[in-house]
Amino acid sequence: VGLTIMPGRICGFLGPNGSGKTTTLRMICGLLTPDGGEGRCLGHDIITERDAIKAQAGYMTQRFGLYEDLTIRQNLEFVGRLYRLRNLREVVDAALERLGLATRQHQLTGGLSGGWKQRLALAACVLHQPKLLLLVLLQIALLKVLSAIRMPKSWFAFVVYSFTPKLQTIIRFLNTTMLLPKML
Repeated sequence: VGLTIMPGRICGFLGPNGSGKTTTLRMICGLLTPDGGEGRCLGHDIITERDAIKAQAGYMTQRFGLYEDLTIRQNLEFVGRLYRLRNLREVVDAALERLGLATRQHQLTGGLSGGWKQRLALAACVLHQPKLLLLVLLQIALLKVLSAIRMPKSWFAFVVYSFTPKLQTIIRFLNTTMLLPKML
């Protein structure tokens, strides 16, 4: 697979189940070591400089990975501490506002619907202001939120989807589309 994405673009990575979309993104952001080949992400080698890529990437999976017994705010503060963010309160406040979570910030995460959990996961994903966003299987409503938060022009975003009946709606929010027609 060869691809180049310009900053400030949202690229859709589309293909049937099992075609290698998520695996490819996990290699790009340094979470999985490729069996062969070579590649660069954000100017770093995907095999030898994985930690540098991870520090600049936000990766959101289809599975919710935050703590359900913490509030929305507590989850974001926890993530912020992991990244050793300065001005943590201000950064969390800004993320809560930007993603429409401010009025629910004291709600326990376990009581959120799937859509609100994805919104929280996106807030956590962008909290450290990564240059690269890798988002797997977003709900269409969250894709609208992503396009509305006005990513900085230096950011890149990959959105992974399987083929669905709503494909035309999804494509409308993308700047670039890459199709994987079969397994890699």
